[in-house]
Formats: sequence, structure tokens, C-alpha cells
Amino acid sequence: MILCILLEGALSSARWDAIVERAHACTPLLAVAKHGRLYCGIDDLDGLRRLVHKTHARAALAPDRTSALLCALDGVVGRVDAFANADEVPTSVLLKLPELGLDELDAERLRLFGMRTIRDLSALQERHLRVQFGKVGTTLHTFLTASSEALPYFVPPPDIIVCERFEESQREPGELESALLLCAQCAVDALVPQLCWRIEIGVLDRADHVCAQRGRILREGVTTIGSLLVHARALLRELLAPTRLWWGIRLRLASLTPPRAVQTQMFIPRKTANDVSHTMLSRYSAVIKRVEIIDPWSIIPEHYARITGFTTDPPGNV
Repeated sequence: MILCILLEGALSSARWDAIVERAHACTPLLAVAKHGRLYCGIDDLDGLRRLVHKTHARAALAPDRTSALLCALDGVVGRVDAFANADEVPTSVLLKLPELGLDELDAERLRLFGMRTIRDLSALQERHLRVQFGKVGTTLHTFLTASSEALPYFVPPPDIIVCERFEESQREPGELESALLLCAQCAVDALVPQLCWRIEIGVLDRADHVCAQRGRILREGVTTIGSLLVHARALLRELLAPTRLWWGIRLRLASLTPPRAVQTQMFIPRKTANDVSHTMLSRYSAVIKRVEIIDPWSIIPEHYARITGFTTDPPGNV
């Protein structure tokens, strides 16, 4: 069985990365189809149910990817349901798949021809759909008859993890902040020039396992130690407790992205006569002259312009 999870609406890349990471913690078999859509195994179904409920996602279990996707589109938000197939799913859900290219007129045409469920639509051959919908019909038939591939082992994106161990357990804020500063310096050295969009602070126990942690999804990517420490110290304060012993601290930077592109000039602007004149003014001020326009509408040369020397602050009409 394959579980399809869908999240609709505006979703930042960092938040989506965090959801994929939580799903990967429940199963190693995972495929990200696109932003907001993933397929995964069911090794830890209870953990996946909690994830779907917390994120208010649509999800469905089915034998293949296409059936799981169609059932999820018609599913209930925050709940995981299992289906043997997608035969009873109404054809109206196909409008929620932009890759198919269907519109309201196509959906109305399907209803007029009695194609109200996926079972009705699956009974048609490609030539039937191509005659009625053209290229969209071919795309629709390919989507419905596509063979489901086995789920691959998910390879998580790169992240930066820095740990600092203590010889004795610590719980004083001063010692912990000093260790956090060392971790942040090492993390920033490995981060630059990338941007970080998620930060996690973890408490290490005697066996170097994370026994507690806090994380934050950032509104803006950070790449400097000052910006990083603002969020890291806030997370550290949340983890401080009188009875919590720290044998080490763990700083993790995730959702790393390349630096923002900056538009540069392809051609160096050529210098004008005015620029060259001002450059030479300090040495040749006695002989460098300029033309000052007096009356641009005059036809008499003496009234039209005059030749004057350069001043420190030349007037605008040059």
C-alpha cells in the first residue's frame, strides 16, 4: 500500500521540507512528486496519521500512486483512509490536477457523457478521449493507465550539524550560551554563502542522543552569525529547565538554499565628454571650456548659446 499526502494552499519551501522530514522519520520509502505532494510507505502508520492530522493534510492509502492521489484529492482533511481502488472517486477531482489541463467545460462535458466516476472514465480507450478532448484526452488516458513505480529510498537534502560536548553535565545558561556560540561559529563557516531557513537546537544526553529539541522555521534566510544567534538563543531559552542536565548541545541548520542572484551589468558604461572634462579640470581648468545653452528656441547664435569655463558646481544645462 502507498500513502499519498497532499497539502493545499500557500506553503513555504522550508515548511514543506520540515513536513517531508517528519514523514521520512516514519518511513525510509518516500518520493516527493512536487511541492505539496508526496508518496510514502506505511512503516509507522500511527506517526503518519499524527502528521496528517497536525498539518491538516489530505491523505489516502491505495495499492498504487494514481489511486492514492485520486482518493486523497477526494478525502477528508486531517484523516487517513484506505481504499482498494479509485473507482468511486468523482471525476470532478481531476480539476484539482493542473498537470492534466482540464477546465470547467471539460468537466461539464464529462458529466454530459455520463462519466461521473473514475470507473466510468477508465472504461474509455485513448481514441475516445482524444476525439473529445484532443491532447488533453491523451494526457488524461496516460495519467489513468500509468504503471505505479516502487517507492525509492529517500535521500534527505544536505544539512549542517555541529555538536559541542561537555566533560560534566551542565545546566547554567552562561556555559550553554558559550557552547552555543562555538557551534554557531562553526556552522556559519560551513554555511556561507548559502542561506539557512530552519534552525534546531537539541539537548544531548550522556549517550550523545538528542533527548529534547526545539526548532524554528524562519521567514527570511540567514547566513550571518548575528542573525543566527538571535534565533538560536531564543530556542535555547525554551529548552532551559532547572532539572534538565545537558551533556552536550547540538545545532542543526536545514533547508539550505543557494544565495540570491544579483543582477550585474554586462557592459561598462562609456564615459561622456562631461565626465572626462571634470577629470581633467584640476590640471587644465584654464583651457577647458563648455557650451552653455541660453535659449534653445532662438535662431540667433549669440542668443542660443555661449562658451564659458567650468565651475566647481556646473549648472544642469550642459
